[in-house]
Amino acid sequence: MESLFGTRLYDRSAHGVTPTAAGLVAARCANLLLAELDCFAREIRGAEIGEEESLRIGILSYLGATFLPGVLTRLSGDRRAGRLQLEEDWSGPLLEKLAEGSLDMILILCTEEMAVALEEPAFAAERLFDEELAVVAAPEHALAGRERIALSELAEEKWLLSYQPSLTRITVDAAFLRAGCRPPRPFIESTALSNQLEGAAAGLGIAATPSQGSEQMIRSGRLVRLDVHPRVPLSPLMLLYRRSIQEHPRLVALRDAVRKEFEAKQRLCSERL
Repeated sequence: MESLFGTRLYDRSAHGVTPTAAGLVAARCANLLLAELDCFAREIRGAEIGEEESLRIGILSYLGATFLPGVLTRLSGDRRAGRLQLEEDWSGPLLEKLAEGSLDMILILCTEEMAVALEEPAFAAERLFDEELAVVAAPEHALAGRERIALSELAEEKWLLSYQPSLTRITVDAAFLRAGCRPPRPFIESTALSNQLEGAAAGLGIAATPSQGSEQMIRSGRLVRLDVHPRVPLSPLMLLYRRSIQEHPRLVALRDAVRKEFEAKQRLCSERL
């Protein structure tokens, strides 16, 4: 292997063998290649028995309830789509699974720490839009309808938040620190966005979510978005997929559906403004 690549992959000593920096890259690439071969083998076996291989997609949990139904509706009439296998998780674990080849495509909020992954030659990445934090409450909340609410005015409110180290929670804490305030201590902590939103709608406190996550309940009138200033940006929502299968018909169909759904949502937001 070392003669093939023309570089040392391992340091050998009396204490054992340890991979060099090049060796670590070689191991990662080899794992990805094996995952690709496994994917090809499963698709070939499926074709032989008339069963299509699933396209494996990783998404953030809040998109599963808010954005994904529209994508699946668009796919339902597309014969290229085939079978889909969905997995929900946080951005970090989904990115790791894409890197190891156990997922074909992911929709994640890409933080600065994850940006280095966008330079990975094996991945293709598309920036869909810049997500921002929405602070929401029941329509009867005392702050509903108020204009230009400062974060300092929310410090003593009852908050319904996700656990650390979720991106939303990290963003909330950082925003309060930038405003010179102590981050809020949540009244309720939950890993499920639905619990936070339902609790806010029931008048238990205020919640902070990605804007796409609360859009549906705001449209239905169960929640209102508080006019918090300055606005708090989250990370860009990115579509990442394995470059080796970027022209696969199922991936192309899914990619088209994702783009069209986001374009439709952006138009809807513009019309409201």
